[in-house]
Amino acid sequence: MIYFLTTSKHQYTINAFLNDWAPELKNIVFIKSYDEIFNQKSFNSGLYFFTDIERLSPHMVILAEELWDKLHNNTSIRLYNHPTKSMRRYELLKTLYDFSENSFRVFRISDSKKGLKFPVFIRGENDHYGSLSGLIYNRKELNLALKKAVKKIRKVSELLIVEFLDTSDTRGVYRKYSSFILGEKVIPRHILYGNKWMVKYPDIERVDDDYTEEAFYLETNPHENKLKSIFKKAGIEYGRIDYSLLNGKLQVWEINTNPIVLRPMKEYKEDYQPLQWVFANQFKNTLLEINRMIINKNDININIKHTTYLKSKIVKYNDKFNQKMYRLIPNEFKPFLLKSLR
Repeated sequence: MIYFLTTSKHQYTINAFLNDWAPELKNIVFIKSYDEIFNQKSFNSGLYFFTDIERLSPHMVILAEELWDKLHNNTSIRLYNHPTKSMRRYELLKTLYDFSENSFRVFRISDSKKGLKFPVFIRGENDHYGSLSGLIYNRKELNLALKKAVKKIRKVSELLIVEFLDTSDTRGVYRKYSSFILGEKVIPRHILYGNKWMVKYPDIERVDDDYTEEAFYLETNPHENKLKSIFKKAGIEYGRIDYSLLNGKLQVWEINTNPIVLRPMKEYKEDYQPLQWVFANQFKNTLLEINRMIINKNDININIKHTTYLKSKIVKYNDKFNQKMYRLIPNEFKPFLLKSLR
């Protein structure tokens, strides 16, 4: 059995893949929310993928880490994406620059901005909305953009300033490459093409050369070894990495630990579906392969003692008062407060 653990609001990411592209996997692949899994006492043997790492609140990180600690020594269970050892966006991008992998820097608002290279843009540390600003060309514009960005995101501490890199080709076309890591296997996902510097969705019509280029990418997996090294450095064993090329060198934008695997089949043009099947079949076959890794089929019983107490006393989701009170607590104190409630 294979279990993908997600936040309750983001369980849709694998559904379309299972419904349209691999319905035969529905008897071995299951999606569970962290809320549901934290209240379980009996766990089936199988593989557990901890996803949505970047979206977990401080108290959920504590619970996820406790769950990991109680499961990881069991031979009938295999775990992926440690909830505290997997790098989030800021740590990942800073590490890649420090190791001369990336050619751009990232800053938190509280960091020293010495030597900041304009243009820059603003984005959130833990969301997947893309840029929160256009390109910013000087410090005056930056200060104004930060004030606007604060209104879009709740926590100033989660705002990032990112140096811009122009990765467009001679035609002015930007490419965003994406690949999945699934266990130890790197699976190319797609190439998105756009005229705008932030390519969240393709915004230009594909030409024959684009289909040929993407087909070659999916079939040859040209960046496999480099990507495997980056995933390992990030401590991430499931997710999708987004990146571009600058003079042949990879420039990593982020790793999403709960990406949409595939959209419903009807959302892809008929002539584009064959390339989707190339990825779908690789992803499906990898799931089947790793599912055979568990030999010992014994289920185990555990108990996360403080889960119910935490939810009822301070962070219960349907209690708006507690939500507001929790947000007033400075971020640096939240982990210590929650640990004290164990």
